[in-house]
Amino acid sequence: FEVALELKARGRDVGVVALFDALAPGALEGVGVWARVQLHGRELLRRGIPYVREKVDARIHRLRERINRARLRAKRALGLEIEEELRILEFIDSNVSAANEYVMGTYPGTLTLFRATEDVFYSKAYQASALGWSSYAERVETVDVPGDHLSMLAEPHVSTLAEHLKSALLEVSG
Repeated sequence: FEVALELKARGRDVGVVALFDALAPGALEGVGVWARVQLHGRELLRRGIPYVREKVDARIHRLRERINRARLRAKRALGLEIEEELRILEFIDSNVSAANEYVMGTYPGTLTLFRATEDVFYSKAYQASALGWSSYAERVETVDVPGDHLSMLAEPHVSTLAEHLKSALLEVSG
C-alpha cells in the first residue's frame, strides 16, 4: 500500500495493489457477543474438537504474550538485562506503536482485497467497508477467498487465491 502510494506520488503506473486479508488501520469493528457465540457454535459443529484445540491454543498464546509483556515492563523498570525472546516482543510492540501513530494517505486508484471467508468475527458493516480499506482508496475491489487468515495461503485454498490473483494481474496487463 505504502509503496503504491509513493509510486503514484512520483507519477508512476501501478498495476495491482493486492492486500491479503489485511485489516485497515483504525478501530476494528467486531460482532456482538451473541453473534460471536453463534459463529463459534457453527465452527464447532463444522470442525469439531480440532476447532476447540485451536481456540484453546490461541488463548494460551495470548496469555503467554501478556505474561511476557509484564516481564518486559518489570525488567525495563528494574534496569535488568532483557533476553532475546523479550527483545523480539519489544520490537513487535514498537512497530505496533509506530503503526498506530502513523497517518494513512488515500490511494488514488483501486485496491484489491483478497478477504478470508472462514472464522470471521467482523460486523457486517466492517465487512462491507472492505475491512476498513474503503476509507483509504478511491475504490476497493473485494475478492472473497475460502479459508481463514492463514489457511487461505495454504493448500487447498491457495489455489483459489492464485487464480483470483492471476485474473487481477491479467486484467491490468490487457
